[in-house]
Formats: sequence, C-alpha cells, structure tokens
Amino acid sequence: MTKKCKLSQFDRLNAKYESVREEIFTLSNLEFKNFDGKITTCNEHIEKLEVRLKSLNLKYSKNNNETRSNAVYNVIKPCFRLPELSLPQFNGDVETWFIFKEQFKEIIENCGLNDKQKLQYLQSCLIGIAKHVQTVDDTYDSLFLALEQRFENKRLIINKHINALLMLKYEKFRGDSNVDLRNLVDTCTKHLRALKLLKIEHNTFSELLLIQLVMQVLDTETKRLFEMTLESTDIPKWDDFLAFLNKRCLFLENLPSAGTKF
Repeated sequence: MTKKCKLSQFDRLNAKYESVREEIFTLSNLEFKNFDGKITTCNEHIEKLEVRLKSLNLKYSKNNNETRSNAVYNVIKPCFRLPELSLPQFNGDVETWFIFKEQFKEIIENCGLNDKQKLQYLQSCLIGIAKHVQTVDDTYDSLFLALEQRFENKRLIINKHINALLMLKYEKFRGDSNVDLRNLVDTCTKHLRALKLLKIEHNTFSELLLIQLVMQVLDTETKRLFEMTLESTDIPKWDDFLAFLNKRCLFLENLPSAGTKF
C-alpha cells in the first residue's frame, strides 16, 4: 500500500472516529464516565500519527522523484521539484514557536532531504516578522538556529501561556452559544498542549485551579449541569471537565434555537 493510500485511509478512519466521538458525547453521564480521559488521549495519538504519515508521504514523494530522474539519462541535471505538502506556518508569535518547531521537524527532518531542500521548506513556512529573521549563512541549520535564538525564550513563552489561562475570567461569554463555548475549550486546549510541549505537566492542584478559572466564565446552567455529573464530594479532573464541555458544545450545536435548555 502506498503512503498516499495510507494517508487517505487515515483520513477515512479519522472521519469514522469523529462520528463515534459525537455518539459518545450523547451518552448519559453515567455511561460517559467509562471514557474518562480516553478521548483526549485518542486525539493526541491521532495528531501525532497524522504528522508522521505526512512525513512518510513526503519521503516517499522525494524517492519517487529521484527514481524517475535517475531512470532517464540527460546531460542537463533536472531540477528537483519539492513535493507539495501542507506544513505549519510561523508568524513570529513566541507562543506558537514550540508547536511549530515540533511539527515542522517531525515532518521535514525524517525525509532524507538535503540542506537546500529543507531550507526551501522552512522559508516557505515563515510569515510576518519571522520571514525577516537574518542569518549568518544561507543554510537550513543557520536559519533554524537564528529562529531559536530569536523566539525560543522558554520562560517568556511559559509565562505567556499561563497568563492567557489566567485571563480567561475576563472573557465575555454567552452561556447558550456553542461558538463561545467551543472557543473557550479550544483556547484552554491550545495553551495546555503548548505547556506540555515545554515539559510543564499539570497536577491535581493545577487542574482544580484551571477548572475554577473556567467555571467563573460559565453560565449558571452549564455550572449546574457540571455539578450534577459529580458524585457528592468527588474532586473533579480536568479530562472529565473537558469532556463535559465538549459534550455541552455538541448539545448546543444540535439545538434548534439558541435559547433552548436541557
């Protein structure tokens, strides 16, 4: 099976998973607890698998190009055309640097590309102020080092993500809006994932603190519904809370009108 076929098969399986996940969110609270944290873990595995498959697809495309070039004798060496690939972009926002770095390296550096090819890919991914970073040499390593020196301020990045989470309590939020709630969930997920990449793992205390921060911006009805999912004095877990919010988003999306309640 070719790499493109595998990527296509992955897309089909991922679509089936999305369908199953939506069905899970419609389960009763008691049934839903059986999936404690599993959905978040599945999402992380799927994202890593997608990046890996894209990396293999790029390597496969390069090998095919080289094979075709070597099969036909030509006095003039043919130019290598870079395979088209959807790569992450970086605009100079330090908050997104580590995510960009991880995804880009995972795709590009396992493909057997030469320095010039990797440099072309990297340059094509840079936009905004990142595009104007100057280097000592016109090489891939030199450009990546310059980007690291400019944007890889770990302490600053960690502080930015933490401050963004702390500022959630000032967000304007409509309790009956699935768009607002989805944005809230996506914002939390984005910053927590970035902190995880920086080796900042959350514990019971940080989970409780984050849940309280988010609860401050939720409407009364959503708070009440979440409390109903807890067993008396249970200490809530972030994964359970996130799963509840996702389920609530799905419910609001399916409402015929924004004002309808449970």
